[in-house]
Amino acid sequence: KVPPTVLSRCVKFDFRKINEIDLGEYLYDVCKRYEIGIEPAALDVVVRQSDGCVRDALSILEQFVGYDVLDEETVLDMLGGIMEGDAEKALSVVSECEERGKSLLLLIKGCLEVLTELISCKAGNSGCGNAVKKIAETATEARLDAVLTSFLEIYPILQKRESMGFLVKSMIMKIL
Repeated sequence: KVPPTVLSRCVKFDFRKINEIDLGEYLYDVCKRYEIGIEPAALDVVVRQSDGCVRDALSILEQFVGYDVLDEETVLDMLGGIMEGDAEKALSVVSECEERGKSLLLLIKGCLEVLTELISCKAGNSGCGNAVKKIAETATEARLDAVLTSFLEIYPILQKRESMGFLVKSMIMKIL
């Protein structure tokens, strides 16, 4: 409903997602330029979490500066604890993330990514990693469904206010 006279004076920009290789190279250059020490594995996590958005990637990278890295092992530890019914193990991962300043939003997003891989593995996909296969062997479909549903409910809440560790812990206790 914009008048043609206004449209004729506008410049239209169509933004698209950046592929992971280009985004990784860009972030590496940023880290090098500003002397930010970050492990390659952590940079990969940033690239995956940003979903092709440079602004999001830079925001996530900024969270890593001065903090411990959120790695896939942390995500697998928490999900493994939940799938095994080990509340102490799962809750200790959340507590450790809070103490070390790791992003709970990234933790939940990482869990959602691994849950997607777990479901794919349960469906017969043979391209899953060994750690994911191990969790998939013990996880029931009902538990996977409960965990996925709970994580999908909590993710938008954490996007608005990330420092809600009690919410993540109570969600874990509800699942277990």
